[in-house]
Amino acid sequence: MNFNELNKKRYAAKSFTGEKMSQEQLNAIKDAIRYAPSSLNIQPWKVKIVDDKETLAKLYEHSFENMQVKNASHIFVFCAIKDLNPRKDSIFNSLKEINFPADKLKWYGDVVSRVLDNMNPQETLHYGQLQIYMALQNAWLACADQGIAGCAIGGFDPKGYTKVLEIGEDLVPTIVLASGIPNDTPRPKMRVSEEEVFF
Repeated sequence: MNFNELNKKRYAAKSFTGEKMSQEQLNAIKDAIRYAPSSLNIQPWKVKIVDDKETLAKLYEHSFENMQVKNASHIFVFCAIKDLNPRKDSIFNSLKEINFPADKLKWYGDVVSRVLDNMNPQETLHYGQLQIYMALQNAWLACADQGIAGCAIGGFDPKGYTKVLEIGEDLVPTIVLASGIPNDTPRPKMRVSEEEVFF
C-alpha cells in the first residue's frame, strides 16, 4: 500500500471492539512515534500508553463521553514536556555517541539553545504542543498500516488525565489517540476542494 492509499484508509473510528491489538502492532505504532519528525529534532513529547480496562474507564470520566476511550485496545496520551533543556541534553549526548561531526554538533547545540533561551515557559509549552501533532499523525497512520483503527481525541480534561495517570508536573496531556480493532464502518471522506485549500 502506498502512502496516498494509506492516508485515505486512515479514518476516525467511532467504536472499538475492546479486543487487544497484538504486541507486534503495538510495537509498530511505538516505532512510528519514535521516528516522527520534530522541529530541531527536539522530540518534545512523552507518551503514556494505557490498556487496562479499569484505568480506561476512569479516563472515560474525563473524556467528555468519548466512548472510544472506554472500548479501545490502547490509548496513547501525548504529553508536552514543559522544560525542554533535559531533552536537548539527551539528544546532544546521543549525537555525540554516534560520532556526529563536532562542528555540526556545536552548531546544533548553539541553535537549539538560542531557540529555547528565547522562549518563556508558556511559549516553550506551546512550541512542544505544536510538535506533538506530527507524532500523533505518524501513530495514526501506523494504526491504518497495521490493519487497526484510531481516533484522535482533543475533547478531554487534561487535569483529570493528569490525576488519574499520576502524571508529573513537568508534562501536559495534549492529545489522545484511541486505537484498536474497529467496530464501525468508515464513512465516505469529505474534504474541501483544491481551490479552497491551495492559493
